[in-house]
This record gives sequence, C-alpha cells and structure tokens, in this order.
Amino acid sequence: MLITNDVALITFVPLAISTMRDCRRRDTILTVVEMTAAANIGSVATPVGNPQNLFIYTYYNMTPGEFFKASLPIAGVGVILLLPIIFFIGRDKLTVVAADNAGAGDNPDGTVMDGGAKGKTIIYGLLFILAVLSVFGVIQYWICFIITVVAVIFTDRAIFCDIDYVLLLTFVCFFIFTGNLSRVPAVEKAVRSVLDGREILVSALLSQVTSNVPATTMLASFTDKAGLLLAGVNIGGVGTPIASMASLISYRLYCASDSAGRGRYMGIFLAVNAALLAAYLAISFILL
Repeated sequence: MLITNDVALITFVPLAISTMRDCRRRDTILTVVEMTAAANIGSVATPVGNPQNLFIYTYYNMTPGEFFKASLPIAGVGVILLLPIIFFIGRDKLTVVAADNAGAGDNPDGTVMDGGAKGKTIIYGLLFILAVLSVFGVIQYWICFIITVVAVIFTDRAIFCDIDYVLLLTFVCFFIFTGNLSRVPAVEKAVRSVLDGREILVSALLSQVTSNVPATTMLASFTDKAGLLLAGVNIGGVGTPIASMASLISYRLYCASDSAGRGRYMGIFLAVNAALLAAYLAISFILL
C-alpha cells in the first residue's frame, strides 16, 4: 500500500526465500505465491499502491475521498479472500540464528551500517514523503520531480545508470498510441459498446493477457466510470502470471534461487490465483 506491490516483492521475496532455506522449510513456493497475491491485493487500497491506481487517480482527477470510496471495498474483499489461503500454511515458528556481532543499527548479516547509508536512508525517506504529498496534491508534481532529481544527483547519482529507459520510453509510446487510437470514431464506438455495463469483466479479462497497467491505459479513454475500471484492473491483477508485473517479479526472483521448481511453482500459482480471480469476480458482480 505504501511502496507499491513491485517494490514490496523485490524487497521481501528474497528475504523470505533465504529465511525458508535457512530453516529448511519446504513450503517456500506457497509462501512466495501468497506474498505475491497479498502484494497485488494490498496495493489496491492506495493511489501509490500500484501504477494503475496512480494512473486512474490522476487521469480522472479523483479526490482522495472518491478514490478510497472505490478502492477500500475492493481491497477489503481481497483480504477476506486471502485469509483462508494464508492460514493454510500453518503456524510453525521459524528459528534463524543471527550473526553474533549483529547489534542495534547493524544489517542482518552483522555488518555495521555506515553513516553514508544512514544518510541515504533518511534522504530517501523524506523523498518518499514528498512523493506522497505530490500525489495528494499538497505540492505540485514538478516541484517534487525537481527536488528528487537534485537530491539523487548529490547523494546517489550512479542510480541513474540503473534506470530502464527503454521501458519508460515504451510506456510513453504506448500512452501516445492509446490516446490516438481513442480518437478514431469507429474504434471508440466499438470499444465503448463492449465496455458499457461490463467494465469490471472486460478490464479484468484484458488484464490477464496484457497486464493490468496496459489494460488501464487502453481502456481509460473509453469509459468515464473510474471506480469500475479501478475495480476491474485490480481484480485482474490476480490470475495469470502476466496479469501483474509484480507476479512476474516474484516468479523471476524465485527462479533465481537454488533448487527452484518452476513447474511446481507455476501449478500452485495458477491454482491459487484462479481461485482468487473467480471469487473476486463473483463477489464484484454482487456488490458493484
């Protein structure tokens, strides 16, 4: 909900995998699958939880009240659906012995965090708060952008080399393409006729084959029902591995681990997510 589903999984899935390995547990796959579902569901709740939420929030000029009125019920239903699966794992305690020289302010591997790392942590924390304020309109987004760029230049300029500029350019081109496509009268009429009254179903199913962020940008031009589109693309985040970029991130992280069982992972992933998607859609037709 706070750092996006993608970043949450990049942060915690490797930690979970290493912890399960050290404890010699055999349910690593189910744990990672459930973490992925939890990240996709939890991210529904806030505008900064995932890219499609941020896009819808800004594209439709939603107020915080309008957004949370639409998002919180969807997230709440998702949590209720997720709980039975979570408790299926069991409640055995995991015992991991930390390094003897690890102390307050140290890293998990026992190394002491230096002053530079602490300084960067503080700066990035402040930049995160600044970004949240810009999302909610407290400050202008361009002011946040300038401050962020300047701060990173002086504290961690090497990070600019790690940005996937091709991916960013791809999204820019996709936004231009979908914007132009929506202006073609025949296309607009056809898509609107399919979407009308079926916003949740169409956006959820389209997310299964295009991922929910492209589905959002593609369909936003054809409907003014922001709440239903928000529900559909977020419900569509569970399902196939490509329905959400976060799901692909978890899969790649798991496959990079020792003795990864790719086939078993995919089987468990599809079983859990198919059940979640079916239940999610069924409940949405009743409530929305």
